Amino acid sequence: MKKKFVFITMAVFIFCLLPGCPDGSSPSKPVDKSEIDSVWLVGQITDWLTGPKKPIQLTDEGGRIFTWTGTIPAATYLKFSGNSEMPDDYESGIWLRPRPINISVECKVLGEPETSGFDIFTSSGDTNWVIGYAGTYSIFVDLENMEVTFTRDEGEEVGDELSVWLVGASLGWDLNKYQMDPVSGETNVFTWTGNLKAAAPEGISFSHNKNGPPDWNNPVLKKWFAASRSGIIVANKTGGQSFDLVESNTQAPMFGIAVPGEYTITLDAENMTVVFSLYEPAEEDDDFDVWLIGSSIGWTIPPVADQKMEKEGDGVFSWTGNLIVANADGEGVSFVSSKLGDPGWWTGIWFTSPEEDLGDRTVLDISEEQEFDVRGFPGQDYLWNIIAEGSYTITLDTGEMKILFIKND
Repeated sequence: MKKKFVFITMAVFIFCLLPGCPDGSSPSKPVDKSEIDSVWLVGQITDWLTGPKKPIQLTDEGGRIFTWTGTIPAATYLKFSGNSEMPDDYESGIWLRPRPINISVECKVLGEPETSGFDIFTSSGDTNWVIGYAGTYSIFVDLENMEVTFTRDEGEEVGDELSVWLVGASLGWDLNKYQMDPVSGETNVFTWTGNLKAAAPEGISFSHNKNGPPDWNNPVLKKWFAASRSGIIVANKTGGQSFDLVESNTQAPMFGIAVPGEYTITLDAENMTVVFSLYEPAEEDDDFDVWLIGSSIGWTIPPVADQKMEKEGDGVFSWTGNLIVANADGEGVSFVSSKLGDPGWWTGIWFTSPEEDLGDRTVLDISEEQEFDVRGFPGQDYLWNIIAEGSYTITLDTGEMKILFIKND
């Protein structure tokens, strides 16, 4: 029988089905491969080790080669056991594990050898392969060279045309409802126009795949263009804000939406950027308030009246009052906003310093204007460090994402 090797795009997917290690695997230690004289397939198609369907024994072809051919549904999790007898628990026995652990099998082309398979190692722990596309597979286990390969012999053809969907608290968590439109004449550029609710930090993320709608249960059909870092808030009211994107196996980090309204979103998957353009803020939800919080004024949540900033219009807020010296961690003052009355610790949008370095976010004891960049963040990290007690005037511009400190005495 001709052995086929399939080129498989490998993507790490952390999936915890069993107690044990944080990555979803069971505790492990090296095991001598010479101890293995049979290979068993365990997983969802065999009811794991708890249902009536028993583990499947692979055919011993001789020369430390083991094979199996059968139908596997999409989003099916598999494990390979190297026990001499049929495995009956996860805590004992030998397991064949991929490098890296927990890996996606993404065979697209039917019956054609596209690549070598997965390097494996023996261990007393176990981890998963997840089958991305349904079909009839030939599995080839080579214990001499420590390799497992998959060939998808039959199944539906898999396309290569990229599709992108929006999902998140600003729209709802229906993964297949809000698809972006490809831009004519552009390669992998997509656009969408519609209403977004205010939500942070889990406002919007972008799911994508190349074979129809994404699937929450299938990591091959549910990949993500996510925010390049946590705490990004789309906060300005006019023009467009551009952000970098990263490939991710989860929807996080997501983009928080500060201002509800009608947006046009343009995503460029070639250059990994996304632009949010808000041209019609929602009238009923457009108004929001901002409060000061921190060791230099107080940690009260919800804030008291003297912590509230005055609205100057067009997303600009000001406050004048006394601040004391920040605590030893430099957590002097941050700014929390809300459109729903008094904010809570996790319901408001925070405007904080993008700088982790305490020196880069220190308000000096000088009477000159000191301006800093602001980031949106779902928590109060990193606060501005107030090193001198006194009267301050603070102006926060949520459109330009700038903050201005003036020490009055």
